[in-house]
Amino acid sequence: ANRKVSLGPIDPDKAFDIFIQNALVDGDVKSPPPFLAYNQKLIEEIRAMEDRLRRRDLMVDDQIQFDFYQKRLPHMWDVAMLKKYLGKKRDDSFLRMKQSDLLNYDPDATGLDQFPDQIQLGDSAFDVTYNYAPGQKKDGVSVQIPAGASRAVPATDLGWVVPGLLKEKITGLIRSLPKTYRHRLMPIGQVVDDIVAHMPRYKEPLLTALGRYIQQRFHISIPANQWRVEQLPDHLKLRLVITDPNGKVLKEGRDPRILNSATPSTILPDDAATLQKQWERKKITKWDFGPLPVEVTIDRPQTPLRAWPALCIHPEDQNRIDLKLFFNRQKAQAAHLKGVTALASKRLKKEISFLKKASHLSPAASKAAIHFEGRQNVSTMLVSHVLEQFLAQNVRDADAFSKMIAEAQPQLRPRLSTLKKACEPVLIEYDTLNRLLAGLIRKYRQDRVIYPWLNSMITQMQKLVPINFITLYTVDRIEHLPRYLKALALRVERGVLDLHKDRQRAAQLTPFEERLQTQLQLLTPATTKAKRQALEELFWLLEEFKVSLFAQELKTAVPVSAKRLKSKLTEIEQME
Repeated sequence: ANRKVSLGPIDPDKAFDIFIQNALVDGDVKSPPPFLAYNQKLIEEIRAMEDRLRRRDLMVDDQIQFDFYQKRLPHMWDVAMLKKYLGKKRDDSFLRMKQSDLLNYDPDATGLDQFPDQIQLGDSAFDVTYNYAPGQKKDGVSVQIPAGASRAVPATDLGWVVPGLLKEKITGLIRSLPKTYRHRLMPIGQVVDDIVAHMPRYKEPLLTALGRYIQQRFHISIPANQWRVEQLPDHLKLRLVITDPNGKVLKEGRDPRILNSATPSTILPDDAATLQKQWERKKITKWDFGPLPVEVTIDRPQTPLRAWPALCIHPEDQNRIDLKLFFNRQKAQAAHLKGVTALASKRLKKEISFLKKASHLSPAASKAAIHFEGRQNVSTMLVSHVLEQFLAQNVRDADAFSKMIAEAQPQLRPRLSTLKKACEPVLIEYDTLNRLLAGLIRKYRQDRVIYPWLNSMITQMQKLVPINFITLYTVDRIEHLPRYLKALALRVERGVLDLHKDRQRAAQLTPFEERLQTQLQLLTPATTKAKRQALEELFWLLEEFKVSLFAQELKTAVPVSAKRLKSKLTEIEQME
């Protein structure tokens, strides 16, 4: 009594059923025989398909699997009997399932292709995993990103998710719009089909591309801030998993800001030394070390170790150049441009010596250089600007390096001459305007209206021409600065005589400056390069508008009007 006994001899049919269900269907076996391990792997692959397609109807139910084994095995009720039987058969292929045995239907191959194993973010491809777990933290698509590469990932690329989710995401975005926009995009299903079929992809952020296409196709202008991304379900936003070189998770979540918040461990993994020994060199004086790949890796079980080789200037010795392995892509890219420039400069010593002499300013410009930390600093900026323009290139082998130098050398002197010729009038006009303002400020120091206005003109002057304008602006931009400074001088001279008239003209400018300021305040690390460039173009367009308002006799370089400014701002407001 009360002693456990084997069920098999007592009820063979019942014991056989329990064995098939628990051991073979449920997989409750400590050491699965080869056929069962094979079948379990097949089941995992189908479950992975379901995770991708976000459905749970691909896999057949347990009864189908149960029937498969029951038809092929004689009565048995433990693993020992199974092994003995398989030993006699000498071949377990009759127990190995095919994918068709486990599928309710053949999934659309094209549909599965829309859920890739890797996605491209910026210049790199990253592994992704899929989970169909609504309401849970890991639901949706997870992207594995090493911390060293995270800051180089453009946050705006994340909006495109994976192709298989794009239609659902666009539908959700349109449904999230305020009614004033949404009701003009009915029926939503047809509109989304049109967008998915014809909208250009990946050349710009999703919301920018979506706004641009809707404007062109349906003539509806939707500012980027009207899209309610936060209302989308989590699985339509990529889940970012930031890892350190050892594979440890540092940050995870769906907020793009974590790309810039995760700091990799300062302790390098043990296998980093292998890569460092292979790639790093000290005190480089010429390119004699072979081609440099953009990225090197070591495959490991948890996560690949990724590193970025780059030339760099030694932090304690500006004349020394090393080849170093970085575990942060962004730092590697910045260091390499400086390192290449420094190494190329060693090949161009005589040429650079000439450039330094040729950068000396005229007497009038030298005197005016006091506002820009002196003539020596201005000369240094002139040479630096020219060298960076031609030598700060992401070259990766000796041939490309030599070709870059050969192409740059004959252009250095003419470019310095052009740059110097463009900058000297800026220095002189700045000095002239500064002296004008200084004199007027002394004169109107007690005037509670004109004095603050004059100070605001000083702010405009300094904002237009900052101390580092030579390295900040291109030559094409610099050439227009003297005209803008003259326009500001004319405005100052006329404004102190009739401030009311100045304010009337400024009223036409203010709404555009305020909208520009609003857009600048909305900038985040995730803002696209294209939008930043468009904002810069708007800044210069406003300078031309000021010329048309306050100094018409100087004439504008391009056509400008309130209508054109409105159009440009509308375009910018649609961009991410």
